[in-house]
Amino acid sequence: MHLKSYQSESLNTLSQFLRDSHIYGISDAYQTHAVNNELNNYSGTEYVPLNGVEDAPYVCIRIPTGGGKTILASHTIKHASDYVQKEHPIVLWLVPSDTIRSQTVDALKNPSHPYRAVIDSQFGGSGNVRIFDVEDFATITPTDLSDNVAIIVGTVQALRISDTNKRKVYAHNEHLEPHFTNITATDKMEYSDDGRLKYSFMNLMAHHRPVMILDEGHRFKSKLSEELLARLNPGLVVEFTATPKGKKNVLVSVPATTLRDEEMIKLPIKLSKHTDWQLAVNGAVAKRDELATVCSHTGEKIRPIVLFQAENKDKTVNVELLKQHLIDVEKINPEKIAIATGEQRELDKINIMADD
Repeated sequence: MHLKSYQSESLNTLSQFLRDSHIYGISDAYQTHAVNNELNNYSGTEYVPLNGVEDAPYVCIRIPTGGGKTILASHTIKHASDYVQKEHPIVLWLVPSDTIRSQTVDALKNPSHPYRAVIDSQFGGSGNVRIFDVEDFATITPTDLSDNVAIIVGTVQALRISDTNKRKVYAHNEHLEPHFTNITATDKMEYSDDGRLKYSFMNLMAHHRPVMILDEGHRFKSKLSEELLARLNPGLVVEFTATPKGKKNVLVSVPATTLRDEEMIKLPIKLSKHTDWQLAVNGAVAKRDELATVCSHTGEKIRPIVLFQAENKDKTVNVELLKQHLIDVEKINPEKIAIATGEQRELDKINIMADD
């Protein structure tokens, strides 16, 4: 599958960063390539190591939706293999939902799918690659890990929990005993109440230090997620997202206009910049009203919708402030405002395709 120029440039930047991380250290390599990368709008930030696994590079590749994040992730595995210096790397590929997990597993197991074809071509054919759903971790054999590129696909929800007794991946499993025959326990691993090393999936990962790929990586930004990453003890973490949280270790940032120029986005993109958030909100409301007037003459039932992304609740322009601004200043009827966050799912009860 032929890559677009921005995809090739993104992978080249990642490759150079990983190469220089070995030579100059992770922080210096990040400063060099994030700052000098022409695609990067997040340049100049300091590298922030992953707490508990400071020796593992952790960077973000920002690609807008529709930009081919998954094909880039497939290409990333070879670059990661070179960095961790393993002919057959173990890859833990985490996605944000069960639906995406199932889709990703199916695609990677299909030899004719472009994602799998990329990986096969980089590692000598399909006979050298094994794909697993994390739900089936007990079926993984030592040979699967030692003689093949092993890609294990799971969700963060399956691994992220404060009480580790409530997840199978943390539990002792006799089927995994062959993996632990010659493993020396470390402080990264968990023990049972009687002091014995658990034959668990998490301990297996902590030993092997997998390459981690985070799909929609912005969903992993929480204290519990960071603790999870530390438990897994990765050798390298690369996240792909369209919406990074903060500006933490964004190595590459591809603007939406680049996707438009390379015909990855067919819809027109018109970007207006404003000096403050109130003007941005006012401009968006005015544009919605203008489009509503246009739609009223088409004879079709079309209603333009505005999406505002508020800041986190601990920031200034949070959901509540933004909603109150829409009501008080923009005179929007509260019934025409729906909030969709992790805790408030007000769109779930609304059929936005309904005539009314």
